[in-house]
Amino acid sequence: MSTSNIEERGVIDVRELFESLTSIEFEVQAVATTPQALRALLRRTPEVKMLRQAYIQGAVSDEDIRKFVDRLLSVPLGVPRFTFQHALAAIAVALEDLFVPFAFEYVDDLAKVRSARFSLAAGVARESAAARRARTQTVARVFPAICSSLDRFGTPRLVALEPRVPDENENESLVLCA
Repeated sequence: MSTSNIEERGVIDVRELFESLTSIEFEVQAVATTPQALRALLRRTPEVKMLRQAYIQGAVSDEDIRKFVDRLLSVPLGVPRFTFQHALAAIAVALEDLFVPFAFEYVDDLAKVRSARFSLAAGVARESAAARRARTQTVARVFPAICSSLDRFGTPRLVALEPRVPDENENESLVLCA
C-alpha cells in the first residue's frame, strides 16, 4: 500500500505505514550509496514524515516499532545482506529529532551495530545520532548586566538567548545566557 492511499484517507494505519517501509517502491525511491546520502533522501520521504508524525501523535508506539523491527529481523541469517536496511534506517531518521528515551535507545543501539549485513542502516543511524548531538550543543554564558535580579545564591534569574557565530567545526547554535 502506498503512502498516497494513507494520505488520501487522512487516517494513519500503522500496519500500512510499516508495510510501505518494506515495499519495493520505498527501496527504489531511497537509492543511495552512502549513509549520508541515504539519510538526506530519507528525511524527505513521505513515509518518514508520516512515521514521525504518527509517533508524535501516539498512533505508533514504542512497542509497535519494536514488533515491526523484530519481524524484520526474523529473516534467516543465511542472507549475506539484510534486505530491509532502508526500513531500519527510515525509523532511525524518523526518530532522530525526537528527544524521548525510546528514540535515543533505537538510534544509539542501531548506530552501535558493526555488521556488514547492517552496514547501511547502522551508518544512517550514526549520521542521525551525530546530527542530533550537533543540534543539542549549546554554550552557556552569564550576562549579569541584563539580569534584573539575582537569587540568594547570586545566580541570575532571567534567561536570554543570543545568536552565536559557530566555529568552523560546529553547527549553528544559540548561546544560553542565564
